[in-house]
Formats: sequence, C-alpha cells, structure tokens
Amino acid sequence: KSPSPSPSPIPPKIVAKKSDIEAGTTLNVPSYGKTSSNKSNKSNKSPKGNNKSKTNKKKFTLKDFMSVDLEQFVLDNDSDNFDIAKAICKYYDDKCGDTDTVTIVADKSRGPNTAYWSKGDYNRVEKNCLSKYIMIYRACKHVDANIKVKQDIFESCVKGLCMDNLGHSQLIADKLDCVFGEGCHVSLASHDDFEVFCRYSDGYICEVELPSGDFVVAWRR
Repeated sequence: KSPSPSPSPIPPKIVAKKSDIEAGTTLNVPSYGKTSSNKSNKSNKSPKGNNKSKTNKKKFTLKDFMSVDLEQFVLDNDSDNFDIAKAICKYYDDKCGDTDTVTIVADKSRGPNTAYWSKGDYNRVEKNCLSKYIMIYRACKHVDANIKVKQDIFESCVKGLCMDNLGHSQLIADKLDCVFGEGCHVSLASHDDFEVFCRYSDGYICEVELPSGDFVVAWRR
C-alpha cells in the first residue's frame, strides 16, 4: 500500500544504553534474526516530484554494507562502546538515507544474545574488531502496534516474559511480537556491559535488570 500524501509521522525516537555498573559473568551466545516478509520489504513509492532525488542516490548494496571497515570507528571513538555504536549508526543511516540501522557494541566475547527483525541479509557481526564485539543490522520498517500502552506497562511485560523464559531472547521476542505486533527486538546478557543504539516507537523501550542478575534491553521498532 502506497503512503498517503499526508505529512510524514514523527520519526521514531533514538535511544542508547549507557551503563556504569561492573559487568558480571561472560555470556557469548549467538544472536537470532528474523527477516521481514516480502510485503514488509517492499520499498515505499516516492510521492510525485521526488523521484529524481531517489534515482540519483546510489543504492547501498549488501556488498557495500558488509565491506565497511569497522576498525576506523573503534579508533576514532577511543574504544568507547556508546560512541562507537552511535558513529556506526550515523554512518550507515547516511549511506542508506533512513534511520533503520541498529548497532550493538561490547568488549570481545561479551556480546549479548539478540533476537531481531532485519531487512534480508543486512546484518553482520564482528567478534573481535580491535577487541570489540560489534553487531550491525538494518531493522525492518516500523509497522503500527497491535495495542498502545504506557511505557511502564511495556517494561512490566518484558520483565515478566524474561523471568518466565530466562536466557531465550528469541522466545521472548516472539511473545512480545504476539502482544504488541511484529518488530520487537531483545538483547539479553548476564551483564550490562554492552551498548545498544537503536530507534523505537510508541515509547516501547526498556532496560531491565532481572532478579537473576541478567540484563535485558527490549524495544519495538
């Protein structure tokens, strides 16, 4: 369905987790990704009169996405996880002309277990980039939520699902999708020593320390 000619909605907010607490035990497990359906992956048609700018912009291919040298971001930002994640997102978003990039940065061997929605194969993980774990992916576009609740209700739901499904980020994300609609992302670790730079909508974002000592960042694009 083509977008209506009405003004564009307010873009999703930007959030980044900045932690100061001592990290706990190491968790180094794979992340799980879901790709959007063909319907979700269709690019929106440009309004009349804007086709020229779209045509002139060179497409950022999967090869381009995978070949970006990430060491430059680590060096330019003094190995600060938050600054690295922010700089990478800004770079990719500029190349792609949107705000769909998600970046997660931690020290080597301390990357969180992440369940996510991505555009096709636009995701990459560098496990040892100058002693940094760096995960980057292109998140699927925002779709309207099934329900609208306050942020604290969303957080309570995330916490409950995490406690019932501890250690299973994909299962937690699937259940969040069932309640709020597709597009829920979850990063889970046994420590809070990682940074997530992402966009979210409708106030659906939270950082929760669980009674087990595990830490989760959950959001909905």
